[in-house]
Amino acid sequence: MSETTYTYTQMPNKIFDELQAEIGDSELSLLMIIGRKTCGFHKSKDRIALSTFEKFTGKARDTVIRALKDLEAKRLILRDRSTSPHSYQFSELILPGMTVENSDVQKPNQSRIIEPSKVDPSDYLPVGSSNPQKKPFKQRERNTTSTISFEDYRKVCSYWNKTFGDTLDPEDPNIKRFVYAAIKEFSVDQLLKAMLNRSRDDFYKTKAHYLRENPKSFFEHHKTIRNDLSRKPDNLFTYEQMVHKVTTEGVSMDNFRRLEDQFDSQGKSLWEKV
Repeated sequence: MSETTYTYTQMPNKIFDELQAEIGDSELSLLMIIGRKTCGFHKSKDRIALSTFEKFTGKARDTVIRALKDLEAKRLILRDRSTSPHSYQFSELILPGMTVENSDVQKPNQSRIIEPSKVDPSDYLPVGSSNPQKKPFKQRERNTTSTISFEDYRKVCSYWNKTFGDTLDPEDPNIKRFVYAAIKEFSVDQLLKAMLNRSRDDFYKTKAHYLRENPKSFFEHHKTIRNDLSRKPDNLFTYEQMVHKVTTEGVSMDNFRRLEDQFDSQGKSLWEKV
């Protein structure tokens, strides 16, 4: 009788000994996939598409996206948004001594309250920039009335994928056409605000979840962009409002995070209550 050979993946003991009793089933399933793709192949990080998480966990995309955000918020994983698809790795809370391989990995902000300043455009994460034409992308004329820079296109696509989990392909010709048309009609700041409102509005979460992360349902319809622009999430605050809540209502600073790409009328970053 032949001897059976088993294959296996080494996983950090902390996941089984401590975390599985504290986190949800969806989060635990995603940790298993991240561990399989990293520890299982003797790597510290790996690119993992949302479709891969869906396939191997059996979870819906909305559930996967929400669970990944929860794991980030709990500082159990690190996500590198500069790659496509995004790269994931265990944080040092799971693997002590783990180092961040890429400076584009966003680590939680644990600094004290400071007066925020407007983020520099270079802080936006890159998206694909290949161009099927021989002529450099930036040198081509966008329309007959104004020039839309590739940097603007890059910001908009990057923010959509950051917000809705890599559901937009920046190299899709149809997507390019509709995004450029939207940038021509609206400012970049308006588009970012509309996307932020869209991501937080209960209408999309309860009645139109099938449209929420579909870039065509947003960029192709300027009326939809205007509607999303007018939505008012109730968990966003100016710096002054945030400080007031922290100092007078006993709300912890840990309950807020600064949005680096959303600003009030004075150009100061908005703060989100999480």
